[in-house]
Parts: sequence; structure tokens; C-alpha cells
Amino acid sequence: MSEILLIEDDEILLKALTRFLQKEGFTVKACAHGREGLQQIELHTYDLVITDINMPYANGFEVMSRIRAKESYKGVPVIVITSMSSEAAITQCYQIGANDFIRKPVMPHELHIRIRKLLGSFA
Repeated sequence: MSEILLIEDDEILLKALTRFLQKEGFTVKACAHGREGLQQIELHTYDLVITDINMPYANGFEVMSRIRAKESYKGVPVIVITSMSSEAAITQCYQIGANDFIRKPVMPHELHIRIRKLLGSFA
């Protein structure tokens, strides 16, 4: 069972995605802001990270930078979910190390397909 770290400051979206991903068979650690996500990155290595960009305490760019700086996270895929749509923001996400980018509102089944593809278990 794959373990996912989900970092999202929108409480409703965080709960909805957590429930959906758990129902799909993933183990999910849900974090309500960037600092909490960074703490989890120090404690455990997850199979995949999903992060928002605009969050309190530490934004998604900081989270991705820290992930890519850790040796244990070098090959861990990162999916960015955000309402940001500027080309500069998207480019920055990929330059920092995002593997995929999804604009809000998130369609859960699309997210599921992208997760499976990144984890190599697309069926």
C-alpha cells in the first residue's frame, strides 16, 4: 500500500481528498499547512507527495525545495495542486522538481490516475 503525504491548507479539500485516496487504497498523512508537511518530511519518507502552493507557514515552493534537497526523497514524485495558473508559477514548480501539476478544482479521479501513473501502477 503506497503512502502519500498530502499538504493542503483548505480544510474541506484536505478532508475530501484524504477520504477519497484512502478509499482508493492509499495510506494518507494529511497536513494542514506547509510547516506540518515539512515536519513529516523529516520524520518519514513517503511514496508520493501532493502539495498546494499558497499555504501558511511554508509555501509549496519551500516544501518542494526541501523535498528535493533530501537524499531519501530524490526519486519521490511530487504533484502540485493549486489555483495558480500563471505560466511563471507552473514553470517554477517544474524547475523546483514537481512531477505533475493539477489546477484546482481537483477532480479526484484525474488525481487518482496521475498518482497511479507516477507510482508505476497505472491499470
